[in-house]
Amino acid sequence: MICKRIIGDKLECIFTSDLHGNIKKYEKLFDFIQQKKPDGVFIGGDILPSAPGRDTNVKYFLKNFLKKKLKMINKSFTDQVRIFMIMGNDDPRACEETLKEMEEKDLLEYMHNSTTEFDDLYVCGYSFIPPTPFRLKDWERYDVSQYVGVGAISPENGTRTVEISEYDKQYKTIEDDLKKLSKRSPPKKPSICFTLLLMKPILIELIWTERW
Repeated sequence: MICKRIIGDKLECIFTSDLHGNIKKYEKLFDFIQQKKPDGVFIGGDILPSAPGRDTNVKYFLKNFLKKKLKMINKSFTDQVRIFMIMGNDDPRACEETLKEMEEKDLLEYMHNSTTEFDDLYVCGYSFIPPTPFRLKDWERYDVSQYVGVGAISPENGTRTVEISEYDKQYKTIEDDLKKLSKRSPPKKPSICFTLLLMKPILIELIWTERW
């Protein structure tokens, strides 16, 4: 993905998502970063292992792989490559604090429900999605109403790795969150907003066709 400035030279950026803790895919990503030396890297969710034995795999992945790779990337360049990251609906929110700790050490920029300046642009990140058929509900929220599609499971049911209030489960909406998030960036400044999108395959195909 190339993010072009409104005025002046272009910003070269990489976007990826749904790596699901796959070491080979991450190795390819970090090799690509080393080759291209981009201005920014956007990792849009579903970053952690989702195979059986998730708890053990996730802890190993975060501590012994991701953290070390991010340190290596930071040491490789004179000017730090900015790495923006959000969690996805398949990522247990219990691991959110670990990503925040990595942010404190300047290894990445954890962007859920946050905004930050990026050159002459503004970056916004958001992880919540509408109800799905999946049981993990850490990153699911009603969209604009309490509507649940056929086959989907309500955010009030399912499982969570971090408990929230019953009020938040029932009444917090993505619409309200995005209204608040949009107010955090200057109104006259161009923004990049990245989030995890789940759509029916036919819609993905149409969007892909439109992009090309």
